Amino acid sequence: MDDRSGVVTFCLGLTVIVLASVALSMVVEKRFLFSEARMELDKDIREGAEEVQFLRATIAQAEMRHLELAYGADERVKRHAAALAKRTALQEKRAGLDHRKSEAQAGIEALDDQSGRYRADYRKVTWEKAIGERIPELKTRDGRGYAQAVIAKVTGTGLEVRHEHGYARISAEALSDELQDRFQWE
Repeated sequence: MDDRSGVVTFCLGLTVIVLASVALSMVVEKRFLFSEARMELDKDIREGAEEVQFLRATIAQAEMRHLELAYGADERVKRHAAALAKRTALQEKRAGLDHRKSEAQAGIEALDDQSGRYRADYRKVTWEKAIGERIPELKTRDGRGYAQAVIAKVTGTGLEVRHEHGYARISAEALSDELQDRFQWE
């Protein structure tokens, strides 16, 4: 009867690890897509800023030309009207770009908040489910081994485990990459 409970616990632990890995991969994939979108928006903003600078220079040149010319000739009046129309169009375009930038920044902030909340919820659930989990042979990066380890507590800095020789606190840095990924320590 005792052997079966170990197998069941091992299977449950393996299932939890697989589910946590799947959830983590989904989070990473969403974060990657978010990063791509952010880079694209940053590129668009930079290009828009360069275009605005170029258009400002064009407006300044048009205004200088306007000052140099007298208003009497029909051709000069037409150019002035065209420059004013172009200036108005550029101002409208800039306003649109500014609005688009604001929306993008708000979207980025919302996604950052959502990602942070998801990570906090994931950590809480994963940490709580790990309590009581048996790890037959827990090894640290420096070669220490803990036989028949049972997770007593998951903290912000590592694990507290009971093992066949007593009780130990193990820092997150000393644990394997797999456990670090699973428990999402900072």
